[in-house]
Amino acid sequence: MSQVMRFVFCGLFVCFFAGCASTSVSKAAPLWVSEPDAEYSSSSYLNAVGYGSDRRSAEQDAASALAKSIRQSVVVSASASESFSGSDAAGFAEQYDYSQMVETATTLNDIPGISFKTNWTDKNGTVYVLAQLNRQETGAYYRSRIEETAAVIESELLYARRNEGTFEALAALNNAAEKALQNQEYLDILTGINSDMYRLVSLDYKSAAAVAALAAREPEKIKITVTVAGDDSGRLSAAFSEIFTSQGLKITASDPDARYRLSASVSIEKLDGFEKYEYVRYVLTASLEDTVTGKVLIPYSVNGREAHISQSEAAQRALRTVENEISNKFKPLFVTFLSGCAEF
Repeated sequence: MSQVMRFVFCGLFVCFFAGCASTSVSKAAPLWVSEPDAEYSSSSYLNAVGYGSDRRSAEQDAASALAKSIRQSVVVSASASESFSGSDAAGFAEQYDYSQMVETATTLNDIPGISFKTNWTDKNGTVYVLAQLNRQETGAYYRSRIEETAAVIESELLYARRNEGTFEALAALNNAAEKALQNQEYLDILTGINSDMYRLVSLDYKSAAAVAALAAREPEKIKITVTVAGDDSGRLSAAFSEIFTSQGLKITASDPDARYRLSASVSIEKLDGFEKYEYVRYVLTASLEDTVTGKVLIPYSVNGREAHISQSEAAQRALRTVENEISNKFKPLFVTFLSGCAEF
């Protein structure tokens, strides 16, 4: 290559990069940086701008700004008031009114469909990104989730009505209440994304509060009889009863209509052959039964021995041990059983 050609090539090379650098430094910020809705209509899209030292951090900031925008839209635009009338065979006939400001706890990971439409870097190297949600598409996604969850809730409520006064009905209502809270989150998000679509949603179960009220009342309909043979002081009967009442269930000494029966027996007997201390052996057997099906729901037993310088004190120690066993071992068994009842 001749010396002249080298000179021309080098000159073009320098001018090219000088021109590029000049353009990058002097280029004005696009309108969307200060006005996110300038390029995409806010009626069709939810737009937000974020910035950071690099593209990744700018996108994270933009997505967070988008989530914050949804929360603000919810608080500003949505105030929900629902009413639910309750009436059942147990004599409940009250009007329950619930009013609350609908507010979402939306996080970045909760929202699908976020896209990053464009970006711009200023002369200082700060990156700006425009994040966007299509109101119609994302709204349709959440409306579908709401309808699917509502169908599950209605199924649980129907099951509970058909099996009133049972552990299964209680589990179904608790599950329905949990699902209704989840659905409320979806409703909150839909409110912020597409308020018109939100207003088209109709829920047969009315509200999460209405379902929670049904779940709270169901334990009162579940009756359990508790009998412990050999429990002269009544301490073990009380220990079992406390477990059931802590779950809101109704305990009755003897009721032919009670759906469930806790039957137990305890024995504390002296052990011979020991010189220094008096030993006793304790045995407790119990079972929680369904009186309609005859099925044993929870079998339970515990045994062991206690010692003291006197037989009466050894017997009292044994009684305290059995009480603690009931509280520490039978209670978690029962709570786990109630949770498992949801898997019908």
